[in-house]
Amino acid sequence: MPRRTWTWTFDLPPAELWPVLADTNRFNEAMGLPPYGLEETPLPNGTILRRGRGKAAGFQLEWEEKPYEWIAGRHFRQARVFTKGPFRRFGPVFDLEPDGKGGSRVSYALEWEPLTLVGRLFGARLARQAGEVVGKRILEAVAFTKGERKSPFDLPPPDLPEGARDAARIARPATSTTTATSRRTSSSPSHPRPPCGRCWPAAIACRARWRRRTSPSSSCWRRPRSAP
Repeated sequence: MPRRTWTWTFDLPPAELWPVLADTNRFNEAMGLPPYGLEETPLPNGTILRRGRGKAAGFQLEWEEKPYEWIAGRHFRQARVFTKGPFRRFGPVFDLEPDGKGGSRVSYALEWEPLTLVGRLFGARLARQAGEVVGKRILEAVAFTKGERKSPFDLPPPDLPEGARDAARIARPATSTTTATSRRTSSSPSHPRPPCGRCWPAAIACRARWRRRTSPSSSCWRRPRSAP
């Protein structure tokens, strides 16, 4: 199976790099990967069959999502077996290990197996282009970990639904002073609700002082209870 590998060495230990480099959701968002659908079907043996559908680089794709190989703090591999598209397999392999000098050695690889003539002709080019984008994002994430950046990635402006920007301007608290009164007002029951009833893009939710519903990497937000 063809494989392309990139490696870097950083003067930070693996324990500091893993949380930001292994955050695949944020990396996918930073790389501008399009959203996709995932259907989960419980099987009689207790496992779950996951089938995905999406579009990337002009290709309609369908695949079976295999379980991640995951060793916390060290390694992950994502495997997708395609039934539609130019590849039979295409996925990343990530490794993080100490360099013996207090730093870390990072390895990122892309593996692919062509399914069609297009996959055979352009697999190496697509892997090279994807790897270059990943490399840029890794350098950004490491700079953020060192305190050299205010955010892990330079992200494009979000594609917001109609009316969302106006709602953000209404929700933005006054910039002159922040008082207990203004904090209570911004979280009161009269505060504008998000367009879908419970979720907003993160940038708007931050301004509106909504809280994440689950983990720090979650994109789902909810309104806090009103201040007493």
